[in-house]
Amino acid sequence: MTSDRAHEQANAASEERVLPPARPDHHESQPTADGNALAESEQRYRSLVDSVVDHAIFLLDCDGKVASWNPGAEAIKGYGADEILGRHMATFYTAEDVAADVPQRALLMARTEGRFTAEGWRVRADGTRFWASVVLTSLWDARGGLRGYSKVTRDLSHQRAIEEALRQSEQRYRQVLEDQTEVVCRFRADGTFTFVNDVYCRTFGRTAEQLLGHRWHPVVVPEDLPQVEAKLATMSAQNPVVRIENRVLDGQGRVRWMEFVNRGFHDVDGTLREVQAVGRDVTDRREAEQAARELERSLREQERQLDHERQLLESQKLESLGVLAGGVAHDFNNLLTAILGHASLARMTLPAEHPVAGELALIETASLRAAELCQQMLAYAGRGRFVIAPTDVNVLAREMTKLLAAAIGKHVALHFELSPGLPPVEADATQLRQVVMNLITNAAEAIGRRDGTVVVATRRETDGDGSPIVVLEVRDDGCGMDDAVRASIFEPFFTTKFQGRGLGLAAVQGIVRAHRGSIEVTSQPGAGTTFCVRLPAGCSTADAVANAGDAPTCTATSLPSGRGRSVLVVDDEAEVRTLLRRTLEHAGYHVIVANDGQEALAAFERAAGEFAVVVLDLTMPRLSGPETFRRLRERHATVPVLLTSGYAPEEALREFGPGELAGFLRKPFRPQQLLAAMFAAVGP
Repeated sequence: MTSDRAHEQANAASEERVLPPARPDHHESQPTADGNALAESEQRYRSLVDSVVDHAIFLLDCDGKVASWNPGAEAIKGYGADEILGRHMATFYTAEDVAADVPQRALLMARTEGRFTAEGWRVRADGTRFWASVVLTSLWDARGGLRGYSKVTRDLSHQRAIEEALRQSEQRYRQVLEDQTEVVCRFRADGTFTFVNDVYCRTFGRTAEQLLGHRWHPVVVPEDLPQVEAKLATMSAQNPVVRIENRVLDGQGRVRWMEFVNRGFHDVDGTLREVQAVGRDVTDRREAEQAARELERSLREQERQLDHERQLLESQKLESLGVLAGGVAHDFNNLLTAILGHASLARMTLPAEHPVAGELALIETASLRAAELCQQMLAYAGRGRFVIAPTDVNVLAREMTKLLAAAIGKHVALHFELSPGLPPVEADATQLRQVVMNLITNAAEAIGRRDGTVVVATRRETDGDGSPIVVLEVRDDGCGMDDAVRASIFEPFFTTKFQGRGLGLAAVQGIVRAHRGSIEVTSQPGAGTTFCVRLPAGCSTADAVANAGDAPTCTATSLPSGRGRSVLVVDDEAEVRTLLRRTLEHAGYHVIVANDGQEALAAFERAAGEFAVVVLDLTMPRLSGPETFRRLRERHATVPVLLTSGYAPEEALREFGPGELAGFLRKPFRPQQLLAAMFAAVGP
């Protein structure tokens, strides 16, 4: 039987029994004349009361003096058996309570109300205090007379100490939460608040009374609610802490960013009982991070813009240089046409053994070499002459081995890493040989006089559209280049050597660009250099004009006769006009010359239908060659037109349709080539 149950039974028994006389030795009542049944009942009652050891049970007389007590009373009060009997219950009260007449008022309340309960301080025999719970009940006989009181006292000191410690702990906990600079709240699994601190109330502009018992959801920005609830749902007994950053609406309706550390408290079965959330305002941090991201994006955009501008400036510079080189080459070709043509024409009129014939041959040779320089300049300008055909880059690279072995020296080892099965590229093999030769000799010169290695490698790649690309790579372990040198290597006439070598890599870049390819260089001082050329594989759009260059040739001894036919020669260069006129007149043609397109149209109007052929220059002031051609066609739809130009055929013939021209003659040309082209245009 528990002590509480014994307490209840003892109280019930004391209310039903007449107050028995006390026995100081055993505290048991004596049998009366009423009989054995009553004695046995009293004995059971006394045994029950004596068995309760954690409650002090007293029987008091009508004045409140102790008439009987149990062993629990002795233990709790600290008095011996003889010391308690006959004492007034006020003995156990504090002096303050006695002075305030608390014991007498308790007896009065029990007598008038039937029962009085209270908690308060009580005093033991040694003067120490303890906290007690008291139940005082009045006892009446069958005739309604007061017989006395039963008093049950329980020592609650330990329980009160625990409650006080808990109260103080709770107070300290609340004080800590109130002193926090962060918002703190606690809520149940359904989101209902059970606690909010002052910072929370100030932050969201509400009182604790307005928040407690309500859910936290309204303070969260609606768009963020699904994310917050989803993350809270991941909380478990094994993973009780969840960090969440989300937006909230503060007391002024502003959107703020908060970081919450949410800790869940779970029952033993894992059920979530409560969540404590500690949050801090991270709006400034988020705004700083956003500003940093925007600044980074802005810097990247500025860098891209600057890079684009650098590329644009580089492209414009190269384009300007290309236009300059092309213009110079064009004008130079006109001069070479006059020099080569007049020298050839003079040599044709002299006997082979004439002393001057040899000098004229030297002039022709020098003119042809000068023409090769023009080709390099036009290659840099992207307007070089190409004979386009499918070209195997691997075969072309192998062919260069014997040619370059002596040039690069025995101290430089030339290795090949050629990928088999490469698709051919549509290219001018002669021009590509110049690219390979230039790159290999540059690599060997970068190695200098020490031992080194040059590697020629090929491989296949694909561009962004999936089209095949053939890669030619030349790398060396030479001295390398710094950024300043690397940025200038494709400029015309730039060199790091004591004496320049002409166009060099500028011509290489022009050739690659003209083949619709690209060239890249990577290098570091002391770590060697790698040139990477990428060329598109497959067909080339230049096929239509690939072989439209040289006209058939004829010998000096079998020149065709003009037989008095009229020829209109149109060229803005006087020396070229003179050469054309003298060559054609020497062959028997009747020649009319015009300085430009407008003069040509006027001459054609005066002698419409008389001209057997028109020799027309491509580039002229006031009226260009293509425009002059269109005007001539309007006046005479069938007159043959032979076009001349210093540019390559694919460049010169761009504005003409297939079959529109009777032929094309590339400057500089020899008289034999001119007459052969005339023969092809109008016949013998």
